Amino acid sequence: MINIISALPSNKEMLCLKEVARLAPAEWVQIVDQFGNDTYTSLLDRRLIVRSGDRLNPYWDIFRDYLRSGDIPQVPVSFLPGT
Repeated sequence: MINIISALPSNKEMLCLKEVARLAPAEWVQIVDQFGNDTYTSLLDRRLIVRSGDRLNPYWDIFRDYLRSGDIPQVPVSFLPGT
């Protein structure tokens, strides 16, 4: 059973996520210096951010848009699988 409360990002992790989204692609060294290795590792382990080389991004583009604006982005349905 998953404990929902422990799965939610802490305040520090939310600030870090928003900073990564704002700077995307963010330099990982800058994020670790600003928020600490524990916060960075926690978000990376939970796949809320991804590292590519020396850059960080939120895991999904739509998640990045949400973090930047605070609004749920519209997702157009452009493909419906057939049966």
